[in-house]
Amino acid sequence: MNKTINILLFIIICSIPFITANNYYGDDNGLTLFVDSNANNKGYLPGDQCGNSTEFSCNNLGDAVEYFKTVAVVQDPTSSVWIYQLLNIKMASGTYEANENSANFYQFNVTISPINDNSGGVMFTGGSNANSSSSSPLFTITPPPGASQTLPESQITISGINFNGFSQSILKVNTNHTYTSFTFQGCSFNKFDSSNNLNYSMISINTQLLQQPNITTTFSMVNCSIEDANSGNNTLIMALNTVVYIVNSQGDFINTRIVFLIEYGGLHVNNAYFNYCTTQQGILFALDSSFTLETSSFHNNIANFTSAVATFGGSKLNSISFDCNQSEFINNTSPYGSLFLVGQYGVDYATVNISNNVFNGNTAIYTANIPISVSNSTFTNNNSGVEGSIINAETTIVQVTDCVVTQSTPSTSSSNGVLFYIAYSTAYITNVTFPDVSNVFTCQSSYLFFSKEPTNFNPSNSVLCVNCQASFSNTDQIICQTPPPTSTSSFIYVSSSTSAGTTTTGSSTILQISKFLIVFSILISIILINKV
Repeated sequence: MNKTINILLFIIICSIPFITANNYYGDDNGLTLFVDSNANNKGYLPGDQCGNSTEFSCNNLGDAVEYFKTVAVVQDPTSSVWIYQLLNIKMASGTYEANENSANFYQFNVTISPINDNSGGVMFTGGSNANSSSSSPLFTITPPPGASQTLPESQITISGINFNGFSQSILKVNTNHTYTSFTFQGCSFNKFDSSNNLNYSMISINTQLLQQPNITTTFSMVNCSIEDANSGNNTLIMALNTVVYIVNSQGDFINTRIVFLIEYGGLHVNNAYFNYCTTQQGILFALDSSFTLETSSFHNNIANFTSAVATFGGSKLNSISFDCNQSEFINNTSPYGSLFLVGQYGVDYATVNISNNVFNGNTAIYTANIPISVSNSTFTNNNSGVEGSIINAETTIVQVTDCVVTQSTPSTSSSNGVLFYIAYSTAYITNVTFPDVSNVFTCQSSYLFFSKEPTNFNPSNSVLCVNCQASFSNTDQIICQTPPPTSTSSFIYVSSSTSAGTTTTGSSTILQISKFLIVFSILISIILINKV
């Protein structure tokens, strides 16, 4: 009898750690593991228990993840979406090399942050193999071979971490029909350099996947900074089928093809600051994606093609939109302005709203086939190497309302350089103040309506008419009255008696091919070739 009791007691005692562990691992607050690169604990093998305390921490992130895999449970096994319980990784101040701290966070729900939230002392580095063309990404979200991609969910938040001296990708996501949320918060990215490596972006999300009907991936950069980055001919951050949020973040001294390239998704930028960036195709490039740009600032950026700041366009979707509000564009230099908007002819795009912005120095806005409404904005010291220092518009509708243009000069690309170049379009100018200069408008094969005659505006030398009909609505004064041809070119006409949103396309036998569309097509081809 006593022997039986002793056996039962032995079984119960041995089961206590197991029961406690399972209760702990299943806790709503998840499992917390500590990592310390300076600890050099030798009391465990890979996969063994570590990190349950600061005294017995894991030596690196890789060890913590491997141990978690041995004890992790699915958060809700009855749910149609599977994800592991929450894992909180707390990291001691120190330097962590990529080759010992890489991890695949597929199906993980994980947070990574310093033990002391405001320490700023946790740094990941590219490691000794960073310059190898075969270097693996630091973090990945990639399903294993044969895994179902319709169930798993991945949620990752990394806070307060510094990333320094990488040439391989810091993050690479490759999921399909899977919900993924990845957030960098309060992180800094310094001295990323992949200029010698082919097809290495700092962050690459779903870039090898085709367009998906339902976007299930989100990526956020909140309170982050990117400094002294050089990705050469590679795009720095590239995401497909992804909604991207850039909030309270900044970038300085970046050399790359494009800083952010988003395709088949969304790009939402709020309170961002990018200065002294040298790119081939601009800082923000939204292709077949909805785009919002608010309360942001861009100073002294240079691009070799398209826009120095933002390019927006698409050819496959007509539900995309772009709003640009309360931002400033100062001394940005490129062949096609600070904002470059290009759409496919014949697609009914939503009007791009550009309001309460400041454009100072060099070129401003270029649009083809995408209607724009510019309001309550100022243009100062604008000049251009192509026609239209302020706005160049082709085959579209332009509304400019309650704006001020000061100290700007006509473009210098030709003897007919102007501030506004309107071609094969309809433009409405309402309550706009112009500088006292000649050659303010070129109206080519277009309709141009002024609500009233502006101050410092002499119609005889302020509007250059080429097959144009231009007039003042308040006095019915005709500036020029040769109607645009309808048999040889394509144009968009909005009757002065209808709202600016109602369009009639002129009958056409020869389609006007915009030089912007040719440039845009070439750039898209380059992007497709260089997907990573």
